[in-house]
Amino acid sequence: EGNYDDALKTLTQSLQTMVRTRPPPPAGTPPQVLDRKLARQALLDLKKVLDGAGVNFFLRSGTLLGCMREGNFLEHDKDIDIGVFETIGKDTLLELITAAEYFTQPADPHAEQNTVSFSVQHRNTTGFDIYFYRDTGDHYTTDCFIPGRSYTKTFTKFTLKPARFIGTSFLVPDNHDLYLTELYGNWREPDHYFDSMISSRNLDAGNEKVSLCYACSRIVDAVQKSDNERASAYCKQALELDPGNKVVTQVQNWLQA
Repeated sequence: EGNYDDALKTLTQSLQTMVRTRPPPPAGTPPQVLDRKLARQALLDLKKVLDGAGVNFFLRSGTLLGCMREGNFLEHDKDIDIGVFETIGKDTLLELITAAEYFTQPADPHAEQNTVSFSVQHRNTTGFDIYFYRDTGDHYTTDCFIPGRSYTKTFTKFTLKPARFIGTSFLVPDNHDLYLTELYGNWREPDHYFDSMISSRNLDAGNEKVSLCYACSRIVDAVQKSDNERASAYCKQALELDPGNKVVTQVQNWLQA
């Protein structure tokens, strides 16, 4: 808890310094997003590996949202989101995937600390985030890792059903409408800057300070990259967490100046 207090204080000071010492940055280069053609090939290769090993996996988060709303990967998405049930261990699944010629695990200084998810990269540079879902009796939960801790998203239980995506069949939650609503709220209305670490509707209670810290970090990063639109969007999300935050309000006004 103390670490997040210190981090939030440092980030707040950084935001105050930016507002006080320099004009708003000019618009920069848009952030890198998925190449849909490469993403399609990468997902098909992962499907080949996991289907061949008899491992059930399903589309989740932004990839599920793209499947259901767009019939394709979201134009603004940066990676592919996959879920598996905790009937297979993290190390076993990671070894299975990276044993294939297509995939490697990117360097991550926190990989050993993170016991709840992992990332892999296809050789065409498409990234995957793979999360485990735990059966708690009444619900499924999945844990989100950030350095120093993890926190939980809770979903109404679901079974899996096939859905057409990128020309073939993938498994998805059978209650996909409810799943997406629990995560995003109004998922039918596009929000390119929605960040699940900040604004997910089903995060466990008591993590508002962590989410605010994460939002401020995103604001600083966006400003440093001259991505004013993204910085403003994160300001909006931060103010939904803490409506009276004067520093974030100052940054928001500064970006609009």
